[in-house]
Amino acid sequence: MKFLNRMMAGTILFLSLGLTACDNAEEPKVGDKNWVYYAENLDCKLTLDYTNKSFWKDGVEKVTLHTTIDGDTAHFKTSTGDVLQSRFYGIDTPESTGDIQPYGKAASNYTKDILLKAEATGTIVVSSAQYEYGLPNPDSTGNRYVSLVWVNTEKKNAKYDELMLLNLMIVEYGYSWVKNVSNMPTYADTFYAAQAQAEAYKLNLFSGEDDELFNYGDYNDTSLLDIKKATIKSIKDGTKHEYDNKKVRIQGTVAGYCNNILYLEDFCFYTDKDRNPVDKDGKPNPDKKVVEGVTGEYAGINIFTGMGAIPGKFTTVGNFIQVCATATDAENFGFQLTAAKFPTIAYTENDSKVIFTAKENNDEAHKLKVFEMTAAELSTALTSSDDAVKYRTLNCRVKVTDEVTCNEAQKTTKGPLWLYYENQKWGSYHTFSYKPHPGTAEQWDNEEDFKGKTFKLEGVTANRHTTTGKNRIDLYISKTTDMVLVEKA
Repeated sequence: MKFLNRMMAGTILFLSLGLTACDNAEEPKVGDKNWVYYAENLDCKLTLDYTNKSFWKDGVEKVTLHTTIDGDTAHFKTSTGDVLQSRFYGIDTPESTGDIQPYGKAASNYTKDILLKAEATGTIVVSSAQYEYGLPNPDSTGNRYVSLVWVNTEKKNAKYDELMLLNLMIVEYGYSWVKNVSNMPTYADTFYAAQAQAEAYKLNLFSGEDDELFNYGDYNDTSLLDIKKATIKSIKDGTKHEYDNKKVRIQGTVAGYCNNILYLEDFCFYTDKDRNPVDKDGKPNPDKKVVEGVTGEYAGINIFTGMGAIPGKFTTVGNFIQVCATATDAENFGFQLTAAKFPTIAYTENDSKVIFTAKENNDEAHKLKVFEMTAAELSTALTSSDDAVKYRTLNCRVKVTDEVTCNEAQKTTKGPLWLYYENQKWGSYHTFSYKPHPGTAEQWDNEEDFKGKTFKLEGVTANRHTTTGKNRIDLYISKTTDMVLVEKA
């Protein structure tokens, strides 16, 4: 293979595989005889033919890209239609989702660019970190598989010996440290040599330079209403969110917690340029009492808390808390806050903390607001063309006051379920094993358990991206007690 390794507009252009990387002054130039193309030289190569093989049975398979997550994680579709959650073997890129670190977004962009190119014009193969055919082993989460990801970005159905190891390429261009390569000892020396070369050339996270994609600034106190307005604009226009990559300090009342997403809501005053409450006529009125629709409106926010557990005081519905986080507008997940710290004890002004508990929450502006709506009213609201109606409860808590009957259920790869209801234009989503009769051992986990059953529901209405690229708002449910089975006589 021949490579053009000249830096133009912040990229290294690969002639043979069409791959891109970020610019750095010390990156190899055309004709640099000291630079070793470790991935191109195929020092680490796939020796297992993937033809007619299954990842779930043989540990290797040609796949299609489902979605990219960050620099060292992606999800792929297998021939069975299942989603393979792949954690890349041997590498550890800076964080760009649950936490945000310098060069995390750059690493994520690099991985994404390669996989999108391979999906469009080439080949992607995923193999387990093993030398022989055999059953793959999940990681400690039980949901993800440590994987070797092989690509050719120019040739469809490329032969197994025509593929390059993306894991190694990520290391080679300074987007990752080497980590845990002991169970593939023939790869170890090559991985460490690639990292040493990236360090010597001062590439990306080894450059010693600030990452231009990372926000090194301080947190700014931000209104949930300002974020809500920007979110609505972004959804409607399909444009990047105004708060993308900004660091914000917010306060709100816990409205729900589902699938590692924390939802906060609060009543927000309408304000003038000086941040003073104003009345309908626009005149400042600092003493105006809180009356919904007169001096302000409710606004909510969604915060990705990372894959680990956080202290229960931050997920207790009704607690009024402070969170410092970074806003991010990702193609895969939409707009959310992330990289927040949730310590047991707040040591700094930038730590999350409970300002007062639900029992102490007597402020009319901060008490938890539960919007009560019939199922039909919620359908009408969420499909309205009037922004004030459609987004009135966005990221806020809603109680559906009448019964709904499930007519369709879809199980996701992690086990959570999307439920859809007769005559309704919204669905519900939950991640827990549902107990139809609390206090008993009975649990429902499968689609058939829910079909034809009737429920009374309470949860948070939240925006999500669908697989077709559209946005829709559904009800996210935190726990069994918010999903009451209605027993039929």
